[in-house]
Amino acid sequence: LDKIGIVVLAVAAVILIPAIVLPFYFTQPAVRSANIFFEDIAAGRVEKAYNEATPAFREIAPLEEFAQFVEENEYMKRFLVASFSSRSFSESTATLTGKITTGNGEKYSVEVDLE
Repeated sequence: LDKIGIVVLAVAAVILIPAIVLPFYFTQPAVRSANIFFEDIAAGRVEKAYNEATPAFREIAPLEEFAQFVEENEYMKRFLVASFSSRSFSESTATLTGKITTGNGEKYSVEVDLE
């Protein structure tokens, strides 16, 4: 590579690395919260998970409705691990999109919004 090529690569690295790394860095607390949420459900602590949801969510979905949703989506109770391939942050909301894997290896797509 000539000097211009090296400069172009260096500038690209300075721009691209923060663009890739920063969203993952700033969404780490959201990822931890999402994991705790799913772990609580898997451990049978549905009410605790519900209480950790945002006030906006609790306003539109009563606990009974949420508990029924968990019952109808049994895979949530078999949660093992989450992997979020897309993370974004705007204003006060982090959006995580990815998959949760259950104890028997099944994968389910999820999108989680956290305030």
